[in-house]
Amino acid sequence: MVLAQGGDREGYALHFVDGKAAFDVRIDGKVTRVMMKKPVKGLNRLQATLNRKTMSLSVNANIPPISRVGIQKRDLSHTAQTINQRGTTIVPLEVRPMANGDVTIRAKDPDYATPGPDEAQQFLD
Repeated sequence: MVLAQGGDREGYALHFVDGKAAFDVRIDGKVTRVMMKKPVKGLNRLQATLNRKTMSLSVNANIPPISRVGIQKRDLSHTAQTINQRGTTIVPLEVRPMANGDVTIRAKDPDYATPGPDEAQQFLD
């Protein structure tokens, strides 16, 4: 397991199956997986993306980072792109309990604070 978030009903995982990189997304308990065709060895750069329409996985992709300029309004759904020059994105979060018992979580970096047009999600109550 490289990275996982969520549980048995909702979540995602980036992991390896028989040496092949795999990206799983679980919605309402149903798993959708994308997986590379060939096993990888050694040090690799994995990039998984998910939006309303697509999910993708790349290993050692030759896609250079893109500019941060106007990133909040750009649609990046057509490929695995990043604004991070190092290829690893760790976003500091502000977690704040509310008076009513709810918790709000916001990204401190303004480039990650607002979902782009390819990331905005509608949640049901």
